Parts: sequence; structure tokens; C-alpha cells
Amino acid sequence: MQRDKNFIVIFVLVILAATGTLSTDMYLPSLQNISVGLSTTMQMSQVTFSAYLLGLTLMRLVYGPLADRYGKKKMLLHGLTIYTIFSIVCILSINIYILIIARVLQAVGICAVGVISPAIVKELYDENDSAKVISYIVSTIAVTPLIAPFVGSYLQENFGWRANFIVLSILGVFLIIIVKNMLQETSCVSFANNFNIKAIVKTYFKLLKRPIYMYYVVIMALMFGGIFSFVTSSAYFFMQLNHLNLIEFSKFYGFIVLAYIIGNIFTRIFVARFGVRNLVIFGAGSALTSGVTILFGHNNINFVVIPMMIYMFASGIIIPNSIAGAINICSDASGSASGLMGFFQMAIGTLTSLVASLLEKNSVLPMKITIFGVCLGVFVCCMLLYFHTQKELKLSLAAPG
Repeated sequence: MQRDKNFIVIFVLVILAATGTLSTDMYLPSLQNISVGLSTTMQMSQVTFSAYLLGLTLMRLVYGPLADRYGKKKMLLHGLTIYTIFSIVCILSINIYILIIARVLQAVGICAVGVISPAIVKELYDENDSAKVISYIVSTIAVTPLIAPFVGSYLQENFGWRANFIVLSILGVFLIIIVKNMLQETSCVSFANNFNIKAIVKTYFKLLKRPIYMYYVVIMALMFGGIFSFVTSSAYFFMQLNHLNLIEFSKFYGFIVLAYIIGNIFTRIFVARFGVRNLVIFGAGSALTSGVTILFGHNNINFVVIPMMIYMFASGIIIPNSIAGAINICSDASGSASGLMGFFQMAIGTLTSLVASLLEKNSVLPMKITIFGVCLGVFVCCMLLYFHTQKELKLSLAAPG
């Protein structure tokens, strides 16, 4: 029975994670056709992507407190309903401005998934098991961007750009059904009537003052930042600097993503034996090795792909364990903790991506410097985390009783 319950929870959360990623990437091959179909410019079509990311970033600070007070399942269903409604609005858009607004509100809905899923995991599993379950979720998030453009290209070629949003609308309805029928409500705070902006701000300030929580959050966000930086520069490095075609580019990109999945598998095997904190520290050492190699290595493929595979392997270890470590020390506000963590993830990821793109200037040096800086920052935070947890352990052992 317990195994069946675990399978159902993991199945639901993995499908939710895949839908969130598909919503971001699947329609990208249709941007040019959207600009033609809605009689606008390519730049305006690209705004639909930026608008979606904006909605994802800002709403992460809102869903957490709402989920803590009104229930995770309830807020997840509300978010999926909003997502489905505005996916349908995307289908029916008659100009680019309606599509942009619909994409923002689509993101407002699906953002519930990214915030509430880790909080649900925290309330159903202990710290080590949380890391295992989250590793399944982040594996899905890593693989789906590889598949999404191919699905989007097929839909565009055979049915047109609106077909992307038809598929997402159908997925939205499907998710509402399975969440409603297969996912049980977890705990929520009983003082829902006292919910207000002041309470939200107070909760977030309390979280910011928790050193161990913030170490885990910054470590996780920095690792995502390195990934964002690489993704931003990868097309230039592979296709312009090294003259690879799209198939060759996809092959090397696939190797790098595979390393991330192997890191997730490593977590599932060893987290029970070594614990969340120790795996994060091990991953930080691996990441720093890759950062040094990337910074001082040559610009040929092997000196970037192999270190990036090590970096992604480390990310596959660090990210799920950092999420589990952060959420599990905030049992009194798991939704808010997940929301604040997601906000830092998107903010630092967007910042590092922006730095890499603005400073690129026909060079991969900004990407190299960014990734090295990320790895160094993660390593320093891990050392601080280690000393802080050791200090707390000594204090607890010294305490009477």
C-alpha cells in the first residue's frame, strides 16, 4: 500500500513538472509563425516568452503563503484552473497583446506547480526520502526541454502554432482531474482568516533569518544560475564557434543533460547512507573542479563538454538535496519556504543568463567566468553550511537534558 501511494504521488508530481517545462519550451519553434499569424514582429513574439518568465518569477512569492494557509491541493487546483483557462485564451488570441497577457496569466497558474510540489513532498516524506522524490521531479525538468522543441516542431509543421496551446489546454484538464482524484490534501495552517500581506512579509523575513535554510537556497539558486548561463551561451559555442549542425549540437547537449540525470540517480542511491548535507558538500567539490577546468581550459569542445558534464552531474546531486534540506527545516511554513526558494532560483538564474548574454560579445569567456564564480560561491556556501551545522550540533550535545 505504501509503495502504491509513493508511486501515485511521484507520478502526479512528475506529470506536473513535465507540463510546467513543456509550457515554457514547446511553442518556441512557432515564434516566427506567431509573428506572421498575428501580424507582428519577431521581437514582439519573443516578448511572450519573457512575459511568461516574469509571471513565473513574481508569483512564486505569493503561492507559498497561500498554500500554507489554505492547503496545498486546493491552491494547486486553483493554479491549474487558471493555467487551463488562459491556455485556451492563447488558442483564441487574435493579436499579440492578448497572447502576451494570456502567457503571463498562464504562468501565474502553472507557477503553483513549482512552488507547491516541493512543499507536498516535504509533508509526505522525511529529509532523505524527500531528496529521492525531488530527484525524480528535477530529472523530468531536465529531460523535458530536450523533447519539447521536437514536439513543438511537429505540431507547428502539421497543425500550426495554436496546436501547442491546444495540447497544453488538454494537459491542464488532465492534470486537474488527476490532482483532484489522486492527490490527498496535506496540512494547512488553521488561521486562514488572519491571512494578509503583513503576515506574508513577516514569514519571509523569518525565513531570511534562518542561516541553514538560506545556505541551501543560495547553493541551489547558484547552481541553477550556472545552468542558465550555459544554456544562454551554448548555441554560440557549439554552432558558431565550433561549427556544429543542429543534430551534432543536440547530441552533445544530450550528453550534458544525461550527466544531470546520473547525478539524480546517484542521489537516490546514496542519500540514505550519507545524508543530504554531505551529498551537497560532495557535489560542491565536484562543481568547483569543473569550474576551474572550464575557466582555464581551451575553447574546444572537449574542454567545455567534459567539465560541463561534471558540473551537471554535481547539479543533479546538489539541487534535489538542497531543495530537500531547505524545505525540511521549515516545517512550519513549507509553502512559503518553497516559494521564496523558487524566487531566488528564477532571480539568480535570470541574472546570470542576462550577464552571459550581455557580455558575450562573440566570446565564451563571460560564460566561463560566470560558471567558475557560481562554483566558487557554491563551495564557500557549503563550507559555511558545514561549520554552521557542526556548531549547532555541538550546542545541542552540550545542552542539558
